[in-house]
Amino acid sequence: MPHPQREDSIVIEHEGVDRLANLIVTIVPLALLGFAVFLAWGNTLHWQDIAVLAISYVLTVAGNHGRLPTASLRTEASRRAPRCARSSPCSDRPRSRGR
Repeated sequence: MPHPQREDSIVIEHEGVDRLANLIVTIVPLALLGFAVFLAWGNTLHWQDIAVLAISYVLTVAGNHGRLPTASLRTEASRRAPRCARSSPCSDRPRSRGR
């Protein structure tokens, strides 16, 4: 049973081609990165380099956890709810930075 067509959506005529393209642009760069690591291991790339990369990644993510892309997907109501729980009365006005 086909789904009704919405006005704000488009029909993908060749879904298999679209899925294959998504697979290629996802897998090929990762495979090439893995191949580059394989070629460089022992000559210019060592375990210390991986440790520095891992520590830098953890520090960057830990410092920016509130600004990750998933935070931008929240709805306005979900952003307002924690503020409403902390302050009373709940209003749609943004809180001042002094509080």
